Amino acid sequence: MLRWMLVGSLLIFSYSCSSPKSGASQASGASGFSTGGGNTDGVFSPTTGGEGTATNSDAPDASMGGNGSGGESGSDIQKPDNDSIVGIGDKPTGACGYGDIYGLICSKAEQKFVNNADVWVESVDCDGNPITVETSSDGGGYYTLKGVPSGTQTVHVKRNNFERTYDVVVLPGQLTDVSGVGHKECFKAVDDCPVGNITGYVCAPNATLLIGGATVYVETTNCNGKAVKIGAVSDDLGNYELENVPVGQVTVMIEKGSFKTQYQVLVPSGGTIHSPDVVQDACFSKDKTKIAVVTGDWDKIEAILSKLGFEYDLYDGLSNIQETIGLLTDLNKMSSYDIIFFNCGGSHDDILLTNTNAITNNLQKFVAAGGSIYASDWAFVYAEWPWPNSIGFVGGNQNIYGPKLGMMGPVTGTVTDPVLANFLGKNTVNLNYDLGMWVVVENAAANTKIHIQGNVNMLGQSISNAPLMLSHTPGGKVLYTTFHNEPQMTQDMEKILNFLVFEL
Repeated sequence: MLRWMLVGSLLIFSYSCSSPKSGASQASGASGFSTGGGNTDGVFSPTTGGEGTATNSDAPDASMGGNGSGGESGSDIQKPDNDSIVGIGDKPTGACGYGDIYGLICSKAEQKFVNNADVWVESVDCDGNPITVETSSDGGGYYTLKGVPSGTQTVHVKRNNFERTYDVVVLPGQLTDVSGVGHKECFKAVDDCPVGNITGYVCAPNATLLIGGATVYVETTNCNGKAVKIGAVSDDLGNYELENVPVGQVTVMIEKGSFKTQYQVLVPSGGTIHSPDVVQDACFSKDKTKIAVVTGDWDKIEAILSKLGFEYDLYDGLSNIQETIGLLTDLNKMSSYDIIFFNCGGSHDDILLTNTNAITNNLQKFVAAGGSIYASDWAFVYAEWPWPNSIGFVGGNQNIYGPKLGMMGPVTGTVTDPVLANFLGKNTVNLNYDLGMWVVVENAAANTKIHIQGNVNMLGQSISNAPLMLSHTPGGKVLYTTFHNEPQMTQDMEKILNFLVFEL
C-alpha cells in the first residue's frame, strides 16, 4: 500500500505491507516509517527505513530521527513518477569525511528514556576498510557516535531482546542531532522536558579582556516543539549562565553593542556544559565587526583596538586628509563599517569645513542606520555638528575654537554610569590631561547619558560636574570623551577606553 506524509513542504512516499506480523516491527521502502504491533507505535526515521525486529511487544521502543514524529497518516494515492519523488537519506556527494551522531533512545510504551542500550554503526572508512563505531546510551538515554564516515549510515540499537536499525545522513565535520523525535515520543502530553545548563564567559578577541553587560541567549524548541528563549546578561567579570535550556545541540548567541558572536554546544540532560571547554573560539571575532579609524595628532585609539585583538582600516586624518574626506563624503563606503573612530587631531576642522553639509548629513544617516562613532577631544566636531542639541560644548554650537579651554593637569572623575562603575570596581577615576586647550563640555541634553563627570579648570573660570564622557543614541551610538589615549594615560583611562569600545 502506498502511503504519504507531508513534512513541511516535503511529500514522503512509502510502501508498507497491509498486514504486518503481530508483535513485529517493519520499516520498508523509502518511507522512513516503522509500524509495529502490540504496544509499540510508528516511529519516524529521517531517511530510508531499515528493518528491525522486536521480539517482545513490551520491549522498549527506540526513537531516533530528525524532522518528524511517530505514526502513519494519509491515504492511498497513485505512485508518482520517479522524477517527482524527493530523495530522503541520499548519500551526500563530495569527498569522504567523518562526522558525529547525537541521539536519544526512548521507550514509548513506558514513556521514559532507555539507558545502557548498545548503539553502533558498521561501515567502511575513507580508505575502504571495514569500521565499527560503537557506544552505549547514558543514564538519560542519550548517546554520541563519534567519527562516523560521512554518507547515509545505518545506526543499530539493541537492548535485551529489542533490536532496531535506522538510517541517518552524516555530513563531514558536522554533528547530526537526531534526538528531537526521542523527546517528542517520551513527552507527548507533558511539558516537563529534560533540560540542562550552559555556562561561559564573554571576551574580547585577545581572550584576555572579559566583558560584562553582554546579552547572551539561546532560541530553540523543547521536547514538545514549543519555542523557548533563554537569556542572561554577563556579569561584571564577563561570566554568564543559561539555566533550564532544552537538551540537545543549541546555538549560543552573544551580543554587545556592534559586536556579535555565536557558537554551538550540546546541552546535557540534568547537567551543565561549560562552553569554553568545548568551543575552540568563544570570544568575539577580530574582524566580523568592521571598524574604521581616522588618525589624529595626539591620540591613537588604534593602539587600544590592537591590544584588544581587533582588526581595522586606517584613514589619514593628518597629512593626506583627502583620504578621510573620501570616506566621509561617500555614504556607501561609510556604511561598509559598523564603527568609525575619530582620533583627536588638528586637521578635523579642515576636513569638516571643506564638505560641511555632505559630511554632517552622511554622519547623521550612518548613525540613524545603526552605525556608531567615537570621537575624542579635538575631534568633537564629528559629535557636535551633526547633532548640535545633544552635547553642550562651551562656546556654543559649531564654534570651532570656543570649547578648547581646558587646563593641563589631573582631574578626578566621578563615575555616574553604574555599569562602568561595576566594570572599574569603583566610583571615582584618575584622569590625566597632559596637554592644555582640551575641549570642555558644560552640559548635556536630556537624551544624552553622562558616564563620567568632574570639576574642570579653564582659563579664568571653572565648571563643577562638567561631563567628561557622554553618549547618545540617535539610532546607533555617538560616544565622546574629553580625554583620550596618550603616553601619560592612567590605568583608569585605559580601562575606560577598553569599556567604551564595547559600548559602541
